Amino acid sequence: MTDSGAKAGMNLTTVKQILLAAPPTKAEQEAIAKALSDADALIESLERLIAKKRQIKQGTMQVLLTCKQRLPGFDGPWQTKNIGNLLSIMHGKSQHAVENESGRYPILATGGQIGLSSRFLYDKPSVLIGRKGTIDRPQYMDTPFWSVDTLFYSVIHEPNVPKYLFYRFCLIDWRKHNEASGVPSLNARTIEQIELDVPLGEEQTAIATILADMDTELAELETRLAKTRQLKQGMMQELLTGRIRLVQPASTVVPLSKKRKETPVATTRPHNRQINEAVVIAVLTKHFGSEDWPLARVRRTKLAYLLHRHAEGRADGFLKKAAGPYDPRVRYKGPEGIALKKGYVRACNNGKYEGFVASENIAEAEAYFNKWYGAGAMTWLEQFHLRKTEELELLTTVDMAVEDLRREGMSVGVDAVKQLIHDDPEWKPKLDRAIFSDVGIAAALAECQTLFAF
Repeated sequence: MTDSGAKAGMNLTTVKQILLAAPPTKAEQEAIAKALSDADALIESLERLIAKKRQIKQGTMQVLLTCKQRLPGFDGPWQTKNIGNLLSIMHGKSQHAVENESGRYPILATGGQIGLSSRFLYDKPSVLIGRKGTIDRPQYMDTPFWSVDTLFYSVIHEPNVPKYLFYRFCLIDWRKHNEASGVPSLNARTIEQIELDVPLGEEQTAIATILADMDTELAELETRLAKTRQLKQGMMQELLTGRIRLVQPASTVVPLSKKRKETPVATTRPHNRQINEAVVIAVLTKHFGSEDWPLARVRRTKLAYLLHRHAEGRADGFLKKAAGPYDPRVRYKGPEGIALKKGYVRACNNGKYEGFVASENIAEAEAYFNKWYGAGAMTWLEQFHLRKTEELELLTTVDMAVEDLRREGMSVGVDAVKQLIHDDPEWKPKLDRAIFSDVGIAAALAECQTLFAF
């Protein structure tokens, strides 16, 4: 579209000749602009949340990895040790010697994964440290790998925990130990002589677990951010070209896809609903409950709702109760009693939390579940394992509201969802909670679009 010449560019005449598809009314233009603007606001809110979570993780590392704050149950003294007492620094191999395009194991260098090899140099968890250039960016590797000659890898001495040492290495000012006047460099001897205060193995494991959970949460947020960016791009492609039209001007409108993904499973099963829900209770309890954290009814109900929406395209029987969506039939008309009587689950009260945990006949329930739903249904549901119960409540509430709006032929947006919640006496108090803010509802709308393709 540029004019040719010594200095390519565009002139006013060329610009005027460009054809664009435009909505016929100002109101529709404003509705589209508002929808995309709200998508931008959601992206910005996720970016801010990720930045905040990173700061929290960094602060947690500073206090837990330096003994400024101890975890409950740990009070033993920390020991001062040279890194060489914790691990051995090993040299990598020549990349040329191990490179293989059809290999199965990653080759790592200073910049990260750069190729594959048919064999591997090390098959245990390791902390990797750059020898040159990126000495201040340790890497953690949990799978078999080759390390090439721009990188050291570590052989961890028991009972030290590789993931703990990785996080501890992230706090070291490696450039302070730099030995070169040009490109920052380290040698193995220098690394092994650095002193660290470290706890015993059990406390190392506990600290590493907390920080790894934070990393998992950050990764999930990054995935949500990427999906939201993709959703916004898709909205632009559909709304700005006229392929999808908004039903009426509305804030934060989520475009309707041409097809609704539906997998009619439950309608073809020959067993009754009480047995089906007893099996669902059992398998959810197995995957989402434990002796320390028995699966409570409120959380289990939200997971059951999501399972039915995913597997069947609908969630029959769920009502707009205060902490809903909630299906009272599961508690009062048999399924919980069946799950208990058949030994699929048992009640657990550990003094702090109460709910259900898996019992001796759980394998029978799992066999039924896999037959009726397929193993992939639980794999899909695992994405919600670390989500807070109130986040699941927000997601399921918004999805149920969306389904109501769709049945009425109404546009789907933040204002419409809020109005529907407001008009229901039991749901109205939800709007007073911070999680049901406009940004929260917009985020749930975007996630529902991704999950259920409405």
